Amino acid sequence: TGQASSDEKAEELVEKTELRFEKSESGLKFVIDKPDNLMNCSVSVSLEVVLPSETNLDLVSHNGEIEIEKIKGNTKAVSYNGRVYVNNVSGMINLKTHNGGIDAKEIDGDIDLVSYNGKVEAFFSQAAAPDCDIMMVTHNGGIELAAPQNYSAKVDITTHNGHIDTDLPITLLGTFNGRKLVGTIGDRKGSLKLETYNGSINIK
Repeated sequence: TGQASSDEKAEELVEKTELRFEKSESGLKFVIDKPDNLMNCSVSVSLEVVLPSETNLDLVSHNGEIEIEKIKGNTKAVSYNGRVYVNNVSGMINLKTHNGGIDAKEIDGDIDLVSYNGKVEAFFSQAAAPDCDIMMVTHNGGIELAAPQNYSAKVDITTHNGHIDTDLPITLLGTFNGRKLVGTIGDRKGSLKLETYNGSINIK
């Protein structure tokens, strides 16, 4: 979609924008070549791709959200200005956004979720392994986690400006001051690290 001072200029911008796939050593790369020296105008591209369900993903968006559904494999996604949403994804999941939230639903596998400005949410599926490694960090927003059933882990939870609410049966190590919680769940097979600098943490 092109935006310019006239419909003709907007259409010209679209025609000069090239979209192509390139093969690389790591897989298939999608490239967007926009016209140079864009002033008082812009071009935006929305991409929808249907892939085999068993696929490893490495996605980057500089100005837009990323949505991923029904994938089995290693998933890595970075958005510099937009939210990241995944649903029904299993495998190692690494998601990062510099300005937006992260919403992960019906997931199964180890996760590493980081937002610099937004809420981070993760909801594990009923089939998820009970010993997943879970890391969730946000610098400005809350954290909400629905852990795997019968979850077992070493626990390290911190909020610098907020509160911690949990339904999980955590055995404390040391004292709990309301903002820092260290302990264990079950036989400690997985790991749980949650941290927010400005927001609350809710675990169930």
